[in-house]
Amino acid sequence: MIGITNHGYDRYCERVLEIKVCDIKNYIAENREGLTLEIQSKFDKSKFIYFGKYNDQPKANYYVYENLMLVANDQNQAIMSVYFISFDFGEEMDMIIIKDLIKQIDEHGEKVEKLNEQHDEELSSIQFEIDKIGIELSFLQEQMDLYKKSLSYLENDKTRITCEKTLNQSIIHRLASKLCYSINYKISGLTKK
Repeated sequence: MIGITNHGYDRYCERVLEIKVCDIKNYIAENREGLTLEIQSKFDKSKFIYFGKYNDQPKANYYVYENLMLVANDQNQAIMSVYFISFDFGEEMDMIIIKDLIKQIDEHGEKVEKLNEQHDEELSSIQFEIDKIGIELSFLQEQMDLYKKSLSYLENDKTRITCEKTLNQSIIHRLASKLCYSINYKISGLTKK
């Protein structure tokens, strides 16, 4: 059972029952239970037509019962307002227009449902491909990380080998210097002068 706000009671009494504004509070106080059942009955027989924002009003659920609009809050917890649907063509013509508009809403609602189903399938398929590519990218990233590590190890080995070569060349140079610059070399260098 949906609740009814004070504003909902006020608007029902004013617009549907055509009670004078000054008498509404007393009428509601004396007839609240009957009013609740009456409004609830119409709501139970109404047809949901729209959820959204209308003009500067907050988002709400809109229901039609014959030529009566029942507006419930966005959580469908309470009826907030009630008003007649009128196009100023007389009640009979207005009902024809209302029924036609509801029929069009239903037709477009069915189209939206079909499109949603189609799009859900397409979106599911696309999401599957996205996930598949994401997994592949993760795998490739892991491979790339392994290649980077291998490259780093190889660079380190190259540096080690180059360093060993340079170190050994330096040792050779030092040892050769000892031989080349022996005492006899130094002495012979002195005697030439």
